[in-house]
Amino acid sequence: MGQYVNVTYNAGSIDNVEVSEAPTCMPVVNVAAASVSTNSIDLTWTELGSATEWNVEYGPMGFTPGTGTTVQATAIPFTVTGLNASTNYDFYVQAICSATDTSMWSTVATIATECDVVTAYPFTEGFENNGNIPVCWSQEFINGSISWAYRAGANPYSSILSAHSGNYNAYLFYSSGSTSFITKLITPVLDLTGISSPYVTFWHAQEEWSGSQDMLKVYYRTSPTDDWVMLQDFTSNITTWTFDSLALPNPTSTYQIAFEGATIYGYGVILDDITVFGDTTTPVITCNVPTNVAASNIA
Repeated sequence: MGQYVNVTYNAGSIDNVEVSEAPTCMPVVNVAAASVSTNSIDLTWTELGSATEWNVEYGPMGFTPGTGTTVQATAIPFTVTGLNASTNYDFYVQAICSATDTSMWSTVATIATECDVVTAYPFTEGFENNGNIPVCWSQEFINGSISWAYRAGANPYSSILSAHSGNYNAYLFYSSGSTSFITKLITPVLDLTGISSPYVTFWHAQEEWSGSQDMLKVYYRTSPTDDWVMLQDFTSNITTWTFDSLALPNPTSTYQIAFEGATIYGYGVILDDITVFGDTTTPVITCNVPTNVAASNIA
């Protein structure tokens, strides 16, 4: 009498198989930062062959390889100097095996220099960082852990589908009607002692959905260890990009501003084109735009 055997069949496919000689000069891998300062980066990598010299090409994040600055390294780690603080850089490394034999370039390593205190004004942020949080900005979770994101406009179902300018704006949204998630988006440290009558201007919106209203509050603190002080809150339905400006009281050399979004099932809080300046720069806002226009005691 025969037996039945359960058999499992798995299918697979393979294509474009190529067999070639190993390169005579092996490429390096694991390009990374050993240490970082405001104006330099100690770059390290793994040498897979026996090279003792390497080409290092670098430039601002997103630069086209071949158009950056190229220097020759003779040791690992290698210190790249003369960089700008608070800046993202892309790095590529190539092994030099002989005068006539070099490896392929490594994959890109993106590394940011350390943050420096902002002293040049006007200071502007338009969130054009390829969908990433700007360098030296930070987030603070007040309730929950919903992060600010960077996209064009607000929720895809809202009436605002583009940034105020450029391709990106900051955006806080969560599709839950039972919990309010609250997150602060915080500027770098600002030295405001060199300007008088400092202001912050920004464009924002917060479109309600079926009566559910997201909200924005703006805070300042005089140092990273001080308590936040609220400057303004926006609690009404704002359906188009709207300009606002706020005076910055008690200026110090370690000042920060926070934009706190609260998601309560609306279409999201959006921010764009934030600028900090004083009366030594133009324009100077001497009359704030009214906001939160509403009606009460209606008969």
